[in-house]
Amino acid sequence: MNQFCMSLMKPENRKAFLSDEEVYLKSYAMSAAQRRAVRQRDWLRMIQEGGNICYVAKLGATCGLSMEDLAASMSGMTTSDYRRMMVSGGRPIEGNRSRAERESLAGAGKV
Repeated sequence: MNQFCMSLMKPENRKAFLSDEEVYLKSYAMSAAQRRAVRQRDWLRMIQEGGNICYVAKLGATCGLSMEDLAASMSGMTTSDYRRMMVSGGRPIEGNRSRAERESLAGAGKV
């Protein structure tokens, strides 16, 4: 997955990929799940299948998307809603704490 994504740094590779994705993808040893994630532009699934966000972003850029677009998609939001949330200070902490942090706060009687 990562080698495929990094190959898109070269203009000739981007052109080849965009002209025939299936043929281009066959030249990389990827699992069926990885190929499916690429075909579906399922950015979060690509990461879950072993893709590094820095490399997956190369595919995003090839498709005309920004990191903000990718992050919004992975968050289940539109880009404008994601931007608005981030400009407003990001996700609220409530409901987004780690399990360890929740347990620590509960033990201290703060929850």
